[in-house]
Amino acid sequence: MVAYAFQQNLFPTYVSMKDRSSEHMKRTSVVAVYLVFVVYSLFSVVCLLMFGSALSQDVLDNVDKERGNWETYFLRFVFLIVLVCHIPFVFFTGKEALLMIIDEVDRKSISKAL
Repeated sequence: MVAYAFQQNLFPTYVSMKDRSSEHMKRTSVVAVYLVFVVYSLFSVVCLLMFGSALSQDVLDNVDKERGNWETYFLRFVFLIVLVCHIPFVFFTGKEALLMIIDEVDRKSISKAL
């Protein structure tokens, strides 16, 4: 949960802040993680109350039990779109990290800048 929340958003959030201090960023991060935790917890409790303990941990296994409904095909399509939209972000972060490592080994530009 925290890895995906901060992997791409930490530095853009810091740059867009009015008060760019480490303490302010720490408070913002704690509030964001707390809010995400509360929303995920409430969502899981509501799902358990609505569907009971018959739910499995894998969402697509639960969708597979309801074959033949158009809603299940729509939900699978939505998961496909989410997956397609997330892969470029993960790829971008990995590519940037790899290029920074290569640049640091080759030219040490980050070490010289610090």
